[in-house]
Amino acid sequence: MPLYGINKRFRHYDWKVAQDVLQTICTKHTRALDIGCGDGRRIIIHEELVDLLISVDIDLSKLRRTKAKGIQVVRADATKLPFEDGSFDVVTSFHAIEHINDDLSLLNEMHRVLNKGGHALVLTPNRRRLSSIYYRVFQ
Repeated sequence: MPLYGINKRFRHYDWKVAQDVLQTICTKHTRALDIGCGDGRRIIIHEELVDLLISVDIDLSKLRRTKAKGIQVVRADATKLPFEDGSFDVVTSFHAIEHINDDLSLLNEMHRVLNKGGHALVLTPNRRRLSSIYYRVFQ
């Protein structure tokens, strides 16, 4: 059974690409932080790579759905993370940065909580890319 009981089928191609990138840059990470986790659907990206995943969002209803999947959640503002410097091996943020007014503060916070040699991965939608057009036309 997959980690957190989630089906391995990816809803978006870029989620699969994100998982491939993480598997390439770090075959195993002990502590991961997902910023702007939403309802937790994208945590599958960390499957088989992580020992501890903490998901952060400001929206309480979304955090409840994420927590129901067995994921540790923290309600927090992405620009003021409640974690010590160097707390995580990997920090991810998928389709969240475009919703944050002070995106530079988000990036600074991601850098602050990463340990030395850690990796950050940020995805944001690009409506003009070919796969986005495909999803709008064929789904």
